[in-house]
Amino acid sequence: MTITKPAQEQAFSQKASPEMNLAPLGAPLIQKADSNLLGALPPPQPLPAGTAVGLLEEDEGDFELRQQVAEALLGEICWDSPSLGHAECPGASKHTTEGGGPARIHIDGAANVHCFHQSCSAVVEEFNRELRRKIWQAEAGGPIGTHTVMTPAILARQAKRREVDALRPMWEQWFMGVVSAPLNPHDLFRNSPTDLNDRTTDDRFDLLRLFHPADLIWTGEVHQSTARNFAEAGNLIRERRVRTHFVSTATFKPGTTRRTKENVLHRRFMVVESDELSLPQQAALLWALRTEWQLAAVVYSGGKSLHGWFRWQDAWNTQEAQLELKARLETYHCDTAGLKASQPFRLPGVLRPDTLKMQSLIYLNLNHSHERR
Repeated sequence: MTITKPAQEQAFSQKASPEMNLAPLGAPLIQKADSNLLGALPPPQPLPAGTAVGLLEEDEGDFELRQQVAEALLGEICWDSPSLGHAECPGASKHTTEGGGPARIHIDGAANVHCFHQSCSAVVEEFNRELRRKIWQAEAGGPIGTHTVMTPAILARQAKRREVDALRPMWEQWFMGVVSAPLNPHDLFRNSPTDLNDRTTDDRFDLLRLFHPADLIWTGEVHQSTARNFAEAGNLIRERRVRTHFVSTATFKPGTTRRTKENVLHRRFMVVESDELSLPQQAALLWALRTEWQLAAVVYSGGKSLHGWFRWQDAWNTQEAQLELKARLETYHCDTAGLKASQPFRLPGVLRPDTLKMQSLIYLNLNHSHERR
């Protein structure tokens, strides 16, 4: 399926500054905040409730099946983490020099074996294709190998994948109905529950009001992760000292000095964004999703995307729920990185260096904040 994008996208920001090349607003498409853009379209199916807490990107159970597939093909693997290990290179017989250590294997995302030697590259490339094919087959319910241990957890995940795949046509139909009626992004700004017209406010600190004042959050540039990048949200607001382009959506444990999933204390928000849809299509999608999920904020990236901040729900803490979320985001042509606990996202109120456009806050609903808990 192809999503049509206009040949030229108008520059967009929430404040009518002449330097931001603001396009004419036109007649509003939404008359009030509770307008129903979906018409007769059925609402998306709610996610199942759950209580177990887990992180999608590095949970041991989530990689159990993939580990078995890799071991069936490669033999013994020493696992350094649930998704990363080392083993003998599948092309070891082609090596022309000694040294370089064992081959590295990672099974998150597109599984891959990497070897230091170049002489085995053709064998390793072919092995990686076979590894990914076998993982795809196993996750669809097919056989793994002669020594496969189909644990109850693996069987449950396979059943959930089949259930999710059966729901994709319904989500696709709903999605196509939503993006076929694009929404002017300025209407999100006009219908923001929190008034963003006040030019004396600062987008950076308005967004940080979504966190509890005592939440330890990360701000910085993507490559930065030191003790100086972590501070309580309340202190950042009071001291007005944020001068960076990115912010975390999660909170971190006291004393944290590295932005890693192991240091995450609480999931606060999930960000929905797309580089494939036009800005009006993204606006329509975020507005439609708010009827099911709690839309707390929308940030214009200063480029070609809108970032919808949805309050994290307790029901999303199960592996099954996050698997369904991932499938839905893929169906909606959205990036699934928003499901990663430690993922950074663009902070509004600062100039984006590569486009020289403002990263801007265009929608804010403090009713979905964590300020009171």
